Amino acid sequence: PAAWWSLLSDAPDQCPPDARCRLFRRATQSIPKNRPELYESEAYVSIWLGFAVEQAKLGQRDDAAEALEYMRTEGIGKRSRAFYETWALCEAGAGRVADARKALKAGLRALPTRHRGPLAEL
Repeated sequence: PAAWWSLLSDAPDQCPPDARCRLFRRATQSIPKNRPELYESEAYVSIWLGFAVEQAKLGQRDDAAEALEYMRTEGIGKRSRAFYETWALCEAGAGRVADARKALKAGLRALPTRHRGPLAEL
């Protein structure tokens, strides 16, 4: 995942959004599934979050929600503050404020106090 993340994080923002989304999708498909040792890897989590964000930017909010739900059910990023913040932002962006609040509360329950950051202010 580190090589993919390096490539993706260096991809220029001027790159067409649909091309960025395809790159993130390809990365999620290229990294073998069912590798729990990767589920808390910053690069792996960032790839999945980037994929969801790029989908949301394209107006594919349901697809972004599906990617985040996949992460949640598989336990990808379950100790990542960025996961819960991204999940909440995607829900809020889709107008689902109650679900956004649930995502933030899930983060508060899942994260140790020292990793909560802005989430702790809820």
